[in-house]
Amino acid sequence: MYFCREISEADLGALPDLAAELGYKVTIEEIKETFSCLENDETNKLFITETEDKMVIGWVHVSIYRTLITKKTAIVLGLVVSSDYRKAGIGRMLMEKAELWAQAKGCLGIRLYSNITRTEAHQFYHRLGYEETANSLLLQKCLDNKPSVLFHK
Repeated sequence: MYFCREISEADLGALPDLAAELGYKVTIEEIKETFSCLENDETNKLFITETEDKMVIGWVHVSIYRTLITKKTAIVLGLVVSSDYRKAGIGRMLMEKAELWAQAKGCLGIRLYSNITRTEAHQFYHRLGYEETANSLLLQKCLDNKPSVLFHK
């Protein structure tokens, strides 16, 4: 059984190793510094998934943004699941949590960027309903099933 919840400072120690699985080298000090800036920021939310014995096995970072040409949108800034736990529904659980939070904050859509080489990740996002919208593999999912609502007309 796995549990998904908001991140706490006690969880931060697991994040550098998880980030390293995606090729990102980040220290615990850097994580702590960034977390201190984000933990009370209403436009950012971080969730973790843990095992029954409280081992952190995945995390997602979602943020809200607006531009002059888009309506209120969320963006997934990071998602990682331990390679030992992939294909067990952890990523889906984290993405659902991020989407629900974004919807509750009034976002009309959610986007993410994915490295062009991560074809398995692209398949995962497609299964969740995300669509490719740019050559940079900007993926988005409309939360109210109306694709045109993400952009001001």
